[in-house]
Amino acid sequence: MAAVWYRFRVELRSHWVSLLAITLLVALASGAVFTALAGARRTATLADRYESETRSNDVFVELEGDTADPALLDELEALPQVEALGRLAPAAAFPATGYIPFVAPVDGRVGRTIDRYPIITGRHPDPHAPNEVLLSEDAARQLRAEVGSRIRLRSYAPEQTAFLEDEDVAPLGPRLGLTVAGIARTGPDLAQRPGDVTMSLLTPAFYERHRDDVLMGVNLAAVRLRDEPHALQGFTRGARRLAGTGISVEPADSTVEGLKDSFAVLATGLAAFAAVAVAAALVALAVVFGRLAFLTSVDDPTLSAMGLTRPQRALAGGGLSVPIAVVGTILGTIGALVASRWMPIGLAGRAEPSPGFDVDLLVLVLGAAIALVLVIGLGLATAWIESGRATRAAHAGRPAISRLAGRHAARLGPAAGIGVRMALEPGRRRTAVPVRAALTGTVAGLAAVTGVLGFGAALDRLVDTPARYGWGWDVNVGDDVGSGSRGAAMQRALERDPDVEAVAVGRFQVPLLIDGRPVRGLGIRNLTGEINPTIVEGDPARSTDEVVLGTDTLDRIGAGIGDRVDAEGPAGTRRLRVVGRAVFPVPEDPIPIADGAALTYAGLDALGLADGTGDDSSFAQTLVRWKPGTDEPAARARIRDELGVDVEGPRAPPEVEKLVQVDQLPKLLAGLLAVLALLAVGYAVVTAVHRRRRDLAILKTLGFRRGQVASTVAWQASTLGVIGALVGVPLGLIVARWTWGIVADGLGVATDPAVPIVALVLAVPATLLFANAVAFLPGRIAAATRPAAVLRAE
Repeated sequence: MAAVWYRFRVELRSHWVSLLAITLLVALASGAVFTALAGARRTATLADRYESETRSNDVFVELEGDTADPALLDELEALPQVEALGRLAPAAAFPATGYIPFVAPVDGRVGRTIDRYPIITGRHPDPHAPNEVLLSEDAARQLRAEVGSRIRLRSYAPEQTAFLEDEDVAPLGPRLGLTVAGIARTGPDLAQRPGDVTMSLLTPAFYERHRDDVLMGVNLAAVRLRDEPHALQGFTRGARRLAGTGISVEPADSTVEGLKDSFAVLATGLAAFAAVAVAAALVALAVVFGRLAFLTSVDDPTLSAMGLTRPQRALAGGGLSVPIAVVGTILGTIGALVASRWMPIGLAGRAEPSPGFDVDLLVLVLGAAIALVLVIGLGLATAWIESGRATRAAHAGRPAISRLAGRHAARLGPAAGIGVRMALEPGRRRTAVPVRAALTGTVAGLAAVTGVLGFGAALDRLVDTPARYGWGWDVNVGDDVGSGSRGAAMQRALERDPDVEAVAVGRFQVPLLIDGRPVRGLGIRNLTGEINPTIVEGDPARSTDEVVLGTDTLDRIGAGIGDRVDAEGPAGTRRLRVVGRAVFPVPEDPIPIADGAALTYAGLDALGLADGTGDDSSFAQTLVRWKPGTDEPAARARIRDELGVDVEGPRAPPEVEKLVQVDQLPKLLAGLLAVLALLAVGYAVVTAVHRRRRDLAILKTLGFRRGQVASTVAWQASTLGVIGALVGVPLGLIVARWTWGIVADGLGVATDPAVPIVALVLAVPATLLFANAVAFLPGRIAAATRPAAVLRAE
């Protein structure tokens, strides 16, 4: 062991600069991986932590109709499933510009006991101060208000109930002045899309002072249910028993599930980043440890003759990985602790209830242990392999693959044949080159680049293709004029329009129960052609006893395609067969795209929901799909002018809007991994030029011109690049398909992958271009080699 320890110290002193560089590489890699994994875990648990910290409501209840009895809320609070209920009075008071809803927590629970949303700046308003207000983040942005700002509102008098039906009624109530006490980040601020409205909170004192001079009614309630199985279904049935169809029960999971889906995408993105970083780090470490092992194994044949066994030689060289692993992992752990200050990212960072530094012991302790094992194991493994290779090198022949490839490449000239062999032959002793590490790094880098680009292509396709997130048509025409004489006349005109391929009437956000669970339904009546929501699996509903459900809906009720479910509406309960799984459009209020039910219009009518008279929340619109090749902007403008109606295009749901926050991550990863692949090629070429300078010098003495020597180096780089592309690209497509399948399944959209055609077509030529660019300088250096000086030194 004394000889092993002596050699270890010699190698440590000889290669300290390389060891320092490798230690920094381990520190950067482990820090990046630990940060991403801790961020992914923090993001994955965020929905539950957010719900627990804010005590957000499970159900939002609205009493419908002009004669709604607030006493009904007392009966709802007495239901056994209710943990807490906060009464809200919406105030018919608005700023001069824009629509911003203000509600007064009558009993003071909302904002403090229920929906304790974090205060961004300022404080909660004094419940005894009638002129203070807590603005939502979105409202503060629209009003350009800050803490201390004064807001002026115009209000409607209690007798102006006509305002509820006609917004053109002039307000006759008192003008109100409010002071902004604080600004809060509410759940809807996180879940909704730009331009969607969010509620701001007045005070109980406001309600007491203005209940007689401002139009207000205690017809809203935020309900927190007990944590028990089927609490939502039990509460919904109890509410319907007490109020019939005069109550709207909106599960808060329309907000929460949208957030969960967005958090899941962010968590998956961070986890994927960590996985790719691990792979990239292992490849990079394999390359640098391979080079270090080459250097430390040069004298192994001599040491073997002196009596040192292979394990002793490997331990002396590979033992250098121990200080590298220990110091690098410690530095990486410290870096991850510092970087946790900026985790999680995007939307999750805004929702994090406990921002700042976070110590994830599981990731840091377990990650550090795994990092130590991997780094030390990789160092010892490369040392063992090179120790054996060094002692066998004097008697080893050329690999069969290099002989075969070199023979065929020689038909293109001597430079091609020699360059291909140099790319595939590891060499012997002092001419040894880390060919396997270079090939592995090139393949891994290009596979990862292709995988990331494939994932990014699928992400871009979802964002840019409305049909993939539920819009099975092109535009909505008219504002709730899907029925009636005006709607019928408009629809006849659209059916005759030369640019229109299909016309249908769609009734959106229809409240119904599926197996006792509140769901927002969609009914479509086709007038000409066929329009349906986007079907992910199965078929659209075409008869009154068929229904299509969302992915989340099916999961929550434990059903699948082919099963029977109970659908309940004002006209009773019907047994329906699930014929498909769909993604649902979000034209107005942001509801989850994977939670809903689609029926035929006849199916809605059988439940008493087709005409909208049984609820105050659904609305009808005329749906239009253009003929292929239509100039859409011109067609929209013409129909708007001729029919005098609004023509609205698709609106992306919150889940898709939030994907924009991670659409740069694939590009960042692709750039990082492309650099890895180029470094692998560049390292192999530079090392070959340096270690095989004697071979290159001999070539020049045999008559090779400067251009032929440079061409030999270029052929070596091109060979590595082509092998990397031919093997790495198919592997990358498999990775992209798997990763996108996980994300898409979580969103409830189609999981079929997108193939980055341009990237595939350009993969080989781009790889050749960059490989030759990397090889240019080493090739020039090799071409300038002076044979006499090199051979004399050798």
